[in-house]
Amino acid sequence: MKRFPRELMLKKSFERMRKFMPPFTAYIKSMAYISKNNCLKIKRCMSGVYPLLCLHLMISCSGDQEVNSFSFDEYEINEISTLFSAENSTEFHSPTSIRAIEGGFLLLDNNRFIKMDHNGNKLFTFGGEGRGPGEYQQVSGFWEIGNTFLIYDRLSAKFIHFDKKGIWMNDTSIDHEIIPLFPSSIVVIDRSLFAIATRGDNGSLAMIVNLESEQIKYIGEALGDYIRMDPPPDPYETHKAVNSRVIPEDYKNSVLLDSNETGLFIYQQTTAMLEKYSHDGELLWSRNLKFPIQEGLFDHMFEVNADRLNRGSPVSYNYGFNHAMALSATPDGIAVLINKIEKDSVTVAWVSNDGEDISLINFKGINHYTNRFAIPTNIEKPFILFVNSLQGIIYKADWPL
Repeated sequence: MKRFPRELMLKKSFERMRKFMPPFTAYIKSMAYISKNNCLKIKRCMSGVYPLLCLHLMISCSGDQEVNSFSFDEYEINEISTLFSAENSTEFHSPTSIRAIEGGFLLLDNNRFIKMDHNGNKLFTFGGEGRGPGEYQQVSGFWEIGNTFLIYDRLSAKFIHFDKKGIWMNDTSIDHEIIPLFPSSIVVIDRSLFAIATRGDNGSLAMIVNLESEQIKYIGEALGDYIRMDPPPDPYETHKAVNSRVIPEDYKNSVLLDSNETGLFIYQQTTAMLEKYSHDGELLWSRNLKFPIQEGLFDHMFEVNADRLNRGSPVSYNYGFNHAMALSATPDGIAVLINKIEKDSVTVAWVSNDGEDISLINFKGINHYTNRFAIPTNIEKPFILFVNSLQGIIYKADWPL
């Protein structure tokens, strides 16, 4: 069991306060120190507004001792196998995303869907690119809901319904007056309920939409201004922010979403904060999942992207300002494919449904081009699949939990 160093996090908190509150720098520096029992102590308070600042710091310390500290179990998995490689397969070509479903997996491969069993055998294919009924232009999510497969086409703003044999049933268009244009993340909760990232609209991170009643519930607190995608963000402002080592506005409200029967999970990309909400929008708990192996990650991203922008290239997808690459919910909790500087392995964080149990699992021998994963349930020997979309490889490894 490893404990995240509270002293380090508190020190960094003070550095951030000093950065954004220059007039207070000297006072903050003299007022506080980190004690051996991991609690913030106040040496003295100044006159005027400073007693209020001191009071706030003391209240923060006297609250829940787990706010900025957490324990987690660590696992190391060294045995990795290749389920298949597009280079050596006639069945698979360019896998880009995967989701565990009943009896196997649903794989998005070369703009078609492939249903596989747990051994990776292809059962059947369905779907295709286009603008007509049952066709899609850009898939941003797909789910198994009851007796249907549901696909969301980001560009056409519609849900496409297929039965469990892959036969098209109907399309459901979504009004852009209801949801943001080109959402960055979306998850279906049930037949009439879905959640979608808002980019800060109404001061939120996401909203829960009821298709039948058209009721909307905004959830989460935005960290930046609302960014519309029409027109798209100004690349000059992004360039200026990166060179100033400031997170660009269009990244501040970036989130990942997924859900299971117990609730909705929201992962805030720039803070590594994981929140769980009920399907009615009530906040159940929040956890800061910034792990020690991610130390220095954003400093590295600033360096990489400043160099890219100065050479005329856009911000790198693999080095975007994200603490995670993907989420995958199971009936027991939520798994997070975390982002890190070291690229010789892939690391997954696991959080139980109640937010109390946290594990960090490192998979050696899988490179950083792996950006999607899935964990099947209700099987005798648990395992996990990773999709390397760039090289067209799907890896398989034991799941230790």
